[in-house]
Amino acid sequence: MLGYVEETIEAGATLETGGETAEIDGSDDSLVVKPTVLSGVTNDMAAACNETFGPIAPVIPFSDVDEAVELANDTEFGLSGAVHAGDLGVAKDIADRMETGHVHINDQPINDEAHVPFGGIGASGVGGYNSDAFLDEITQTKWISLQHDARDYPF
Repeated sequence: MLGYVEETIEAGATLETGGETAEIDGSDDSLVVKPTVLSGVTNDMAAACNETFGPIAPVIPFSDVDEAVELANDTEFGLSGAVHAGDLGVAKDIADRMETGHVHINDQPINDEAHVPFGGIGASGVGGYNSDAFLDEITQTKWISLQHDARDYPF
C-alpha cells in the first residue's frame, strides 16, 4: 500500500494526510497504515488504478456525473464501489452504470453479510462467494451415463 502511495506522489499527486504506518505499542514493525488522502490524482496513478485494500483515498476531480462514472469504470478492476448522493434516484442511476460487483449507496463498501453473494467484475474476485455463482465460475457441468444392462430402445 505504501508503495502505491509513494509511486502516486512521485507521479505528481499531493499527500494531504497519512502516508505512513501507525505506531502500535509493543511493535517495532507496524503493518497498520494510517488513513491516507492523496489529491491531484489521475486515474493512471498507482493509488488509483490498483486495488489497495487499505485506507487510501485517491481524490480525482470530475466535472459532472458522466465523467465520474467514466472515471470509475476506467479500470480493469471492479470489486466494489460507493455512491454518495442526496437524491436516491440519481444515486441508483449512477450505481446501475458502475461496472462493479457491489455498489453501496450512502454507505461504505466494507460490508460482509454471509447471506449476500460477494464477487467482483473484471480482474476483481473469482466469482460470487456465498452463492452458487462461485461454483459455476470454476466448474463445468458434465453428464456421464453408464448403462449396465442391455436396453430396449423405443425406435
